[in-house]
Order: sequence, then C-alpha cells, then structure tokens
Amino acid sequence: MPNSKSSYVSFLLRLHRVQTQEQRVWGASVQSTATGEMRAFSDVGALVEFLLSEFGEGAALSIPADCAPSEHPTDVRQVQTDQR
Repeated sequence: MPNSKSSYVSFLLRLHRVQTQEQRVWGASVQSTATGEMRAFSDVGALVEFLLSEFGEGAALSIPADCAPSEHPTDVRQVQTDQR
C-alpha cells in the first residue's frame, strides 16, 4: 500500500467483533486514504503483521504481548461482521 518514498501514510482503521469457533475476537480492516485500497484482517495479530511487513521490523512499534501475531498467521482475508 504505502509508497517506499513517502514520509507520511494515512489509513482509515475499522475494528469489529468476529465470532470464531472458540471465542469472539477483534477483526480489522484498513483503507488507504490515498488510493482507497482496502485490506481486511481476521484478528489484530494479522493487522500487526501487515503493519510490520509494510513499515519494516525496524519500525518504532511497541507490540504488547497479548497483541503479538498469532501462532498461525492468516493472510489478508475478508471477515464478516456481527449484525447489531
């Protein structure tokens, strides 16, 4: 999504609850404000993996242990939101 020459990147972040077989977890999507490109993630760990891959392992990100990427990384995929 981001251009490697950019010094500023902006995303619209959406979070929603998703029911898995075991529990309810937070799903997420990001949309580039520059291009409109949207990516969806099945959990917050997958979102963090995406951010690290886009901005590099050396990015100044502090990741709490409970938000670490999942043991079974999921590729970007669409998730369904709960009806309210």
